[in-house]
Amino acid sequence: MNIGKLDRLVTINSVVNTRGTSGGSNVTYTFWKTVYMSKRDVSGAEGMETKRDTGTTRTVFKMRYDKDINQSHQLVLDGVTYDIEIIKELDRREGQELTCIAKY
Repeated sequence: MNIGKLDRLVTINSVVNTRGTSGGSNVTYTFWKTVYMSKRDVSGAEGMETKRDTGTTRTVFKMRYDKDINQSHQLVLDGVTYDIEIIKELDRREGQELTCIAKY
């Protein structure tokens, strides 16, 4: 892995489940760490969802290997939140490729 290409400082948030006063479950995200990654937009689409225009972008991020990251985490870069869909190991734990989707 060419670490010189890891030029984006990305925030990783982790999921937190809490109980509301009415007994229901609330899902929120909290800061976990920041990591340098590379970013490559793969595809984008537009559509209608609940009577409003929506857009999605599929993006691939590459980072150094981190055994603790999983698909429940979210990435945030430049105010855009990305949900992790696929985590792929590169070489022998040299790095990871995260395929993510952002909805607008």
